[in-house]
Amino acid sequence: MVRLVKGAYWDSEIKRAQVDGQAGYPVYTRKAYTDLAYLACAKQLLAAPDAVYAQFATHNAHTLAAVHALAGADAGPGRYEFQCLHGMGEPLYEQVVAPQADGGLGRACRIYAPVGTHETLLAYLVRRLLENGANTSFVNRIADADVPLEALLEDPAHRVRQLAAAEGALGLPHPAIVLPAALYGAARVNSRGLDLADEAVLARIGAALAASHGQPFTAEPLLGVAAQPQDAQPVRNPADPADRVGTVHEASAADVQAALAVAAAAAAAWAAVPADERAAMLERAAERLDAEQLTLIALPVREAGKTVANALAEVREAIDFPTRRWRACSARRAPA
Repeated sequence: MVRLVKGAYWDSEIKRAQVDGQAGYPVYTRKAYTDLAYLACAKQLLAAPDAVYAQFATHNAHTLAAVHALAGADAGPGRYEFQCLHGMGEPLYEQVVAPQADGGLGRACRIYAPVGTHETLLAYLVRRLLENGANTSFVNRIADADVPLEALLEDPAHRVRQLAAAEGALGLPHPAIVLPAALYGAARVNSRGLDLADEAVLARIGAALAASHGQPFTAEPLLGVAAQPQDAQPVRNPADPADRVGTVHEASAADVQAALAVAAAAAAAWAAVPADERAAMLERAAERLDAEQLTLIALPVREAGKTVANALAEVREAIDFPTRRWRACSARRAPA
């Protein structure tokens, strides 16, 4: 059994890609492409009856009719089935299951329903409200008397051709849904994430981990002056004590006082630097961190035993947080 659905968790997929700073979206951002892809998948499933029992979960009358036409009127009852959520689309599916002698399609329809407690089902209810309440949803549009029948039954292939002719290219994303990198507009660039489900990305991370074993890392106090000699302490991988990640020079009380003195001496000159120049410095620092993203991911993995996902989040926060705070402070201080 293979169940084909359309649009499920679309909002979550979009938001997750934005939060994760992905290069793009794993789902279509135009409904016409989703509708057309559904029919293309349906055609493939129906072409393999020896391997697949296809189950088409949809409340879209056009999609349902298209699947019925693709399967052919002579398709046996064990070839495929439709699926309907309990309490939804009942007038439509009454015609689907009605015998052909009575004007129906004579097709099987499985009714499904969520089962569980109020707490576990609330999230499901919210998702269904979001999906079916969307202004592009068939369930929403069929209840709108102002939507003409021709628009409800428009062939998605025809709509895709219209979009391609108007925009000069096929498959362009929705212009109102910006890519994750541009999520914050002109304010700042969203920090770059990685697709940890991509084998090529995982291979690059693995290579960075291997390369970091041959690179000595040293952490020491940033005093603004020559560092005082300290006994270097080794830093070892908690998962592999034989793996020496690098060395650390712990700051002494004298080092702290020296750093404070340097900071106090530089405060006046730093305060005189225009805000845009200071912001540009932070942004350049963020760009350098981003350029070394894989190397920086390898460090917390080896030094603190973090997972790759957690290490990536640490690096993205280091890139994102200073510029975000600086822009927020600058916005609050800007004259009206």
